[in-house]
Amino acid sequence: MKTLCSLLCVAIAFGCSPTFGADKGKIVKTVTAKVSKEKAQAAAMKLVPGEFLCWDLQIEDGTPEYAFYIRGKDGRISEAEMDGNTGKKTNIGVLIESSSADGSKIKTTNAADLARLKEPKLTREQTQEKALKAYPGTIEAWELLLWESGAEGKLVFDFRISGKDGKRVVTVDSKTGAIVSISTFVKGQGR
Repeated sequence: MKTLCSLLCVAIAFGCSPTFGADKGKIVKTVTAKVSKEKAQAAAMKLVPGEFLCWDLQIEDGTPEYAFYIRGKDGRISEAEMDGNTGKKTNIGVLIESSSADGSKIKTTNAADLARLKEPKLTREQTQEKALKAYPGTIEAWELLLWESGAEGKLVFDFRISGKDGKRVVTVDSKTGAIVSISTFVKGQGR
């Protein structure tokens, strides 16, 4: 009987320990970029020369990733994504338009990019609804992007959402409504 009580006490002690049970899900791993914002921005500006507009830092699949928005002489707004650990390019997309809750807006002046505004099969409101189902909260900003993917790329809506577990960026395919990715928003300057 003493052995049974001892085993029961040990089981209860381990079951209530903060490293087990419900508390285990609350452990948050902190990820920081190894490359400075300035160094990553300089590399992005070499890849995509032009006028620097704004930037942000997100955690994408456990890796810090900078996004630098740069307007070229042709009016195209490139989103140069740089790995926060290596400083190397991960993707170069095209920003068609964006808006944030504070009223700031960015829109391309490139005619070919503006013509792509007609392509989404779903409206911003429809994709926003899907984003909020994936991560409930308050929309802080949104953007319509052309992701580098094949010859034509993929048009997606990004929504920065402030929710109970912090800020996330939910990416929704503008044609299918599928959730493409959910990343953690760390910080940024405007949009």
